[in-house]
Amino acid sequence: MPLRGVHILLQGDVEETVKEPTALQYMLFDHRNGLDSVLYLVNEGTTATQTALNFTGPVNQSLGNTTVTLPSLWSQIIDLASVVPATIGQQGTITISSSGALVTGYGLIPPTVSLH
Repeated sequence: MPLRGVHILLQGDVEETVKEPTALQYMLFDHRNGLDSVLYLVNEGTTATQTALNFTGPVNQSLGNTTVTLPSLWSQIIDLASVVPATIGQQGTITISSSGALVTGYGLIPPTVSLH
């Protein structure tokens, strides 16, 4: 069971709050200036689940989508630029939605990302 309500700091330049398992989550990504983001998905449930990742840019334009199958009690690390190359050089939002088991998504992004 992951820790809840804590902040994770890695190498002083990445921050993310640990999330609760849920069927719908939103996360920011920033792939400008050579940056890349990774997503760590965790299925703590006892059934497999399909998790949809939908990427939108700063003016809500679609950048692409993909689906990840997570077996029960499984986790997976996903390099976002490898999965959806259209995100390279872009910033935006990932909508993470799952059917079946609740999924926890952890993202690593630079703390200076601003969509304004």
